[in-house]
Amino acid sequence: MYVKVSQRLTSDIIEIHEYAAGGYGAPGKRRKKKKNISPEIKEKHNRKARERRLQKLILMNFQGGWHIILRYPKDDQPKDYEEAAYRFGRLRENISRELKKYEIPFKYIVVTEQGKREKHFHHHIIVESLWNEGIDMTALIRKKWEKYGTTSHSKLYEEGNYEDLAKYLAKSETKEEQPRKEHGFIRTYKCSRNLKQPEIISKENYYGDMREPEAPPGWFVDIGSLIQGINPYTGKKYQRYFVKSTPEKVIEMALEKKEISTEKEDENLVDINLYIKSKVVDGKGDSIYMLECIKKDGTPYIKPHHAQIEGNKEKIVLFSILSAIKHITVPARINIFTQNTLVRNAIKNGWAKKWQKENWKNSSGKLIENAELWSQLLKSEEQHKLTAALKRDEESHGWSLQQLDRIADEYYKRKG
Repeated sequence: MYVKVSQRLTSDIIEIHEYAAGGYGAPGKRRKKKKNISPEIKEKHNRKARERRLQKLILMNFQGGWHIILRYPKDDQPKDYEEAAYRFGRLRENISRELKKYEIPFKYIVVTEQGKREKHFHHHIIVESLWNEGIDMTALIRKKWEKYGTTSHSKLYEEGNYEDLAKYLAKSETKEEQPRKEHGFIRTYKCSRNLKQPEIISKENYYGDMREPEAPPGWFVDIGSLIQGINPYTGKKYQRYFVKSTPEKVIEMALEKKEISTEKEDENLVDINLYIKSKVVDGKGDSIYMLECIKKDGTPYIKPHHAQIEGNKEKIVLFSILSAIKHITVPARINIFTQNTLVRNAIKNGWAKKWQKENWKNSSGKLIENAELWSQLLKSEEQHKLTAALKRDEESHGWSLQQLDRIADEYYKRKG
């Protein structure tokens, strides 16, 4: 008997694992005795389990993020892994304290390694890209680490579903092995407790030969992710692979969750999604924003745009919204996706109307920044209905947000 387990990693990626159930032999025959497995085979099995788990965590939490290496100078090396962990802990506390100002949790995976030849310590960390919040994580970490040493960084690209990166970080050679066991193996990495974890969405038993890789309607098998082999414990075949959703399936999922309404409150309103990715560098705001609407045949229409203005992170987001509205010539229900918590909460809770009544002052009596832009936004609501997408909404719009990330990355790469 074979078991097929499906785990949801993201809104558009599911991992399929099929294997022979232990203890089941041919009908009418006794169970076979368990084989004695050599330590080498066990270690290989455990290493692959580490790699898979790490790959899933990266896919679920750090797409579009950064791989940063923290190095120490030759004359100021930690004496052991314990001291290296202490120094990283200080960095973690400083970064967490800084991000707390923006109500953002610090998510990370860290691996501490000691070089083979010169025995120099360094840390590999995987972090989110908080570019949407106007936060340059590479610059922030470089600034907080400068008292200990230097940093280098590279962008995470999804080619191969981060398999090579997971393999490197999960290998035990030259790395600190954590004393605490998890899922039967010793971890070589540490991660923050706030990471999303894989979710089992179905488990199916079936008899006969192992099936060919298959995907449900609206999904496709990622052939590059397919792994097939013989389990050394059972001597039976197994396979793992990812299935990914097509753009049409993402739209269908959104419709099912009513993120894109099919029953309009007002038939005269057109549903439009507005995705914004913005940042501020040296007082200059820069953004890529993308308008998306669903055609009558159910396919998406996507149009990216670029905006620039001097000011703070709220100003560039507001300016991007107003710039986007200029492209919308019919009354619309505009669902706005932004990582800026102030703008998102203000739209969600109708704060701008309250500020306007108080002559653009908040509850503490302080003047509201960017009041002119907030006033223009209120005026646009005479024709349009503005809503702010919540954090939980982002998962059902994962494909569109990934397109925005790709477009923005390409633009800023060309820009230099």
